Amino acid sequence: EEEEKEATEEEMDERQMAEERRRIEREERRKREQERRQESEEDRKRDQEVRQKREEEARKRKEEEEGLVQLCLLQKADGSFALDARLAALLGLQLEVLSSWLEEVLSAVDKAVTSADMAATDQEVLKEAYGTLVAVATLRKRYGRERESWELIEAKAMKLLKARGLEARALEAGLACLLPKV
Repeated sequence: EEEEKEATEEEMDERQMAEERRRIEREERRKREQERRQESEEDRKRDQEVRQKREEEARKRKEEEEGLVQLCLLQKADGSFALDARLAALLGLQLEVLSSWLEEVLSAVDKAVTSADMAATDQEVLKEAYGTLVAVATLRKRYGRERESWELIEAKAMKLLKARGLEARALEAGLACLLPKV
């Protein structure tokens, strides 16, 4: 009887231990499944973030391309760009703000050239050239990566400005003044 009792207790202990092992295994499986689901959810979130980032980059590239095309379409046949509301709008500015920079640019140009050079370049020519300088500065700053797309447009504009009596130093001084603004 004693032996039967001990055997029964041993069997019960073994059953309890087996049940405890099964419970632990179930708990471990549940944890692993939960971790897999969590990893899967994290992967989905990461994939979604990557997709959103790519879509945003594509949208920005498209907007940039459209802006470049619109800016290039503003160039006149002679190579100039008018200082008008369309140019200001492409820059996201009011025409008054864009016009307000003119004196600062003229001052930078004055400092870059000698008085003999300035005598050959009157203020009206400089004012007329201002819209073209703004456009060239915008091409250089905003669309530098697409330089191959607009370098002939810039060349025509710069050729026109030089033909109107603006020295290369004056042009570069005006552009240097505008680049931080556009």
